[in-house]
Amino acid sequence: MYENRDDVDAAIIEYRTIIQDDLADEDELLEIGQIAYEEVWEPIGEAIGDNEYVYLIPDGTLNILPFNALVNFDEEYLIQTNDLHILTSVRDLLPNEYSLVQGEYLIVAGPDYDSEDVVSEEDRTEAEGRRSAALRLGIRGVGGGLRGLSFSPLLGAEEEGRIITDQVQKNEEPSSMFFGQDAQEKILGEIDQPPEILHMATHGFFLEADDTLRNRILKAQRSAEVHVPPSGNNPLLRAGLAFVGINNNAQFLGDIDTTNDSVLTALEVLDLNLSGTRLVVLSACETGLGEIHEGAGVYGLRRSFQVAGVAEVVSSLWEVSDAGTQALMSDFYDRILQGTPARVALRETQLDLLNSPEWGYPYVWSAFMIVGSYESAGVTIQ
Repeated sequence: MYENRDDVDAAIIEYRTIIQDDLADEDELLEIGQIAYEEVWEPIGEAIGDNEYVYLIPDGTLNILPFNALVNFDEEYLIQTNDLHILTSVRDLLPNEYSLVQGEYLIVAGPDYDSEDVVSEEDRTEAEGRRSAALRLGIRGVGGGLRGLSFSPLLGAEEEGRIITDQVQKNEEPSSMFFGQDAQEKILGEIDQPPEILHMATHGFFLEADDTLRNRILKAQRSAEVHVPPSGNNPLLRAGLAFVGINNNAQFLGDIDTTNDSVLTALEVLDLNLSGTRLVVLSACETGLGEIHEGAGVYGLRRSFQVAGVAEVVSSLWEVSDAGTQALMSDFYDRILQGTPARVALRETQLDLLNSPEWGYPYVWSAFMIVGSYESAGVTIQ
């Protein structure tokens, strides 16, 4: 369909960049949005004709494009002219073994990243000893990227969680909530029954691959009779969410118990008890990113939650503002609690924000996307 894929990729990156640019003016945004529309959507528009409802399975860089924010030549956003249903693959249209859960809302928000109470002093001392022994054997930098993680407080995350909790409780829905010091990684590992909806407001991350890491490990293995941990080149180990204590525990990652080490990697998500969970909302920065594989999609948090059995996942395409996210999430959950399907609720919320004087900029309203469908859990929405 696309004559030059490089031009498509360039248009996507340029549009993503300008949406996040505070200094970009509206005319420039519209112009670049139209270029992206011409490169990406015009060939699709010719194929679908007058059909407004579209199932869409992105590939490659298209996975990180805010489709809804593409601008046509009448200066309309795509969300205003088409109703997009984004899937991971055609398998999402087929019934499978998962049955949708009717249970509680689980809300985890605003972890205390500076807490020193998650890992004991004894465990830290033992971890330091193991690391010192490895360094004496010449194994340097194997822990690399994850051990350098550090996060500033998310001032609006706990408030966001409490706002949603108030909405859920007023609707008399069963719920559990964990804020601040209580927002620990182990909460997710200890889930007995899959929640109906899981909302997490925290920092997310995706680390680029370290191309030199493999060579360093091979060299270390040749020079010492030791077992070296697998390299960090697995994209599911480079994407994750931050929880209580990360700023103190990151330096010990790999040497302390992973069940509550303050980082939930995309690989660990695969072991969570979420089969049949209707919706996971990752209200964190760049949770929709990951390592792009042509023909296979994005390997990161979003994909892992779907593989774990979640019907739909809401994730972000870039860093998001506290105030804008609170406005979006509050409206979104109002609709969810009224019985509106998640995909429809998000679209209606985004349209409302688009038409508001305060939140009409696509940096806010198009930051979140929803992937998957209730069809993937055997339920069809007409």
